[in-house]
Amino acid sequence: MTARSLPRNAEVGFQRYGILVDRILQWIVFAYQAVAILLFLVSLFFANRWFQQPFLGAFDEHTMVFNGTGPAQSEPAWSLFPQVQVGDQLIAIDDMPVRSSGDVRDILQNRFPGETAAVTVISENGTTRKIDIVLYAFPESNRTVYFFVPSLLSAVFLSIPKCKLTARARATFSLCSI
Repeated sequence: MTARSLPRNAEVGFQRYGILVDRILQWIVFAYQAVAILLFLVSLFFANRWFQQPFLGAFDEHTMVFNGTGPAQSEPAWSLFPQVQVGDQLIAIDDMPVRSSGDVRDILQNRFPGETAAVTVISENGTTRKIDIVLYAFPESNRTVYFFVPSLLSAVFLSIPKCKLTARARATFSLCSI
């Protein structure tokens, strides 16, 4: 009798171990999803803050290098875009050095659409030039392409694993609160 119950006890132990590991992994995924959703919400806050400052007229990377992303049609708010090349680097606004997006934000936070600014860029070959631009608000028509659609897609992709995790949790151990 004891010899027969030993394999059965081992089998039950492995099942319990498997359930425990499964629960732990589900909670890890849940924590990861919670962090991802939190970061998504924080990014919406920062995007909204970015919309409040005047737009330079072209997108740059974190290295202050212009990336070539621009409008499908010419718009006044994108006046800097045709004047810079991919690889040109923003080095100053109104003769104030710029090394990060924080520097750009600090300079532009006290500025308003309609004001002019002198943007200094350096090209890949080392040529420095100053470009006078008019500051605009980021165009409403471009908010859909560069903000609303990516935000909607992000929300959808963040919700898919949560739905899957919840369905799996209900099927395996009835944990419906995830």
